[in-house]
Amino acid sequence: MTRRLVPFLALAALALAACAPMATQNLATAEQVAAMGGVAAFPLAPPARYAAAGLAMEQGGRVDYVFVSPAAARQECEGSGACIWRRFDNSCRITISTEYSGDFLAAMMAHERAHCAGWPANHPMV
Repeated sequence: MTRRLVPFLALAALALAACAPMATQNLATAEQVAAMGGVAAFPLAPPARYAAAGLAMEQGGRVDYVFVSPAAARQECEGSGACIWRRFDNSCRITISTEYSGDFLAAMMAHERAHCAGWPANHPMV
């Protein structure tokens, strides 16, 4: 019985990890970004390969956006204003705070789409 249980537990752990939110760390609020000189001054842009893959996922209908209050976003996204949930069917749900708008919102959406396409949470720029 133990031999059957161990592989099951390992598989269950993998399944839970795949469904866990991938919170985007160290993101500034819209006000902080404005104080730094705008979106261009804040390094949100993902590497091109992840940006293109994320856009392709969106165009293929595999990305869903859910806009929630800032408080709800920070609760769901472990303190961040945006996060993703990868699904087993290779689609992705992006939860994003309604506090973002304009160019900053567009940058955040591109950033989160890149995470959907596999850009790691530690934000390597390669």
